[in-house]
Amino acid sequence: MKKGFLKSIIVSTALISSLPVAFTTNNYQVNAARSYKAYTGSKSITYKDRSGKMTITGVEALHMKNSDYSSAGSQIIAYGTFTNTSHKGISPEDFANDHFAFYQVKSNKWHELTLNSPIIMPPTKHIDYLSSNGEDKTRPHKTVKFAISDNNPIGLSAHQKVTIRAYKEVGVTRKLASKTLTSPETQNAMDYTDVPYNKNPYTSASQRKAIREAYKSHQKALRTAKIKNEEFYQKANKYDVFWGDNPSEAIIHGITWNRGGAYIKNVGNISPLVAYIDNHIQLTLYFDNTSNNTVVLDALLNKYFDVSTSASSEKINFQIRDIAKRNFSKPHKNTALTLVSTNKINVTQGTKLLFTVKNEFSTNERTSQINIIYR
Repeated sequence: MKKGFLKSIIVSTALISSLPVAFTTNNYQVNAARSYKAYTGSKSITYKDRSGKMTITGVEALHMKNSDYSSAGSQIIAYGTFTNTSHKGISPEDFANDHFAFYQVKSNKWHELTLNSPIIMPPTKHIDYLSSNGEDKTRPHKTVKFAISDNNPIGLSAHQKVTIRAYKEVGVTRKLASKTLTSPETQNAMDYTDVPYNKNPYTSASQRKAIREAYKSHQKALRTAKIKNEEFYQKANKYDVFWGDNPSEAIIHGITWNRGGAYIKNVGNISPLVAYIDNHIQLTLYFDNTSNNTVVLDALLNKYFDVSTSASSEKINFQIRDIAKRNFSKPHKNTALTLVSTNKINVTQGTKLLFTVKNEFSTNERTSQINIIYR
């Protein structure tokens, strides 16, 4: 009886002692699975574990040039953000190489990239700063933006694709996520420390792109304003041009007009400042819009005035000096716009610019002469 009882205790103890081991093992596996993860966004890939979180947000392919425009090779730059969630310093470069693999996509193969920092030839001071962040250790519980690069890509395409794979440990564990990012148009670039900003094809190209984008926005707004102006100017018989002092209507609108120039009834005040620079006349128009309509300034000038010099009756045409500048005035707003003559003008000291009001608006003095400032 005692022997049977002891045997049952031993068997039960053996079974019970085995349970915590199985439970502990299963619990560890669950926690381990939840301690790291990777996922993709529309234009990004992220890896996260207990040490940190990194998101690769973009790539850029560049043909590098020396200051004499000779080839200095190529590079692919990856941009991202890194948050250090550990209790020690970690460099984004090390974290990236531990958990991401980068591949340049070619027509029939993948070329593996090795991304490091600092970037040898940073095209801008800002990218140089991001490169330093990539190399330096990020303090615990801090977030930085960074950049790392590969200096040996092969045959860059016009819009280079880079496939990025996330791993718990590169070269050891299976792939967790994959994302292919596309570089903006591949362009030439120089080290920003070698050449001035406007001589660097990278920054000057960015500048031209910004102007193009501003110009597109300007043209869209201008088309809308011109359509409204056509309706506005159809009521031309209601408008009169006055030179000199403000008529009573200007006072009613609360306009204080001290510059001199013309007052266009129901439209606004326009005052010209004229300069002669490099054989061209530079005309700056100051305009106070007293109407409830958006007014296009160069159209306004052409609508009401013929412009010439006191030495010649030839009409002078003007164009906007800065294509990215808005050349219209919103209702009850002040605007300044600089125009430059499209043709070269020969003037001598004492020559004046003549503004002649067109016949249909000539209820008052028709011509005003503006002194030309020589520079």
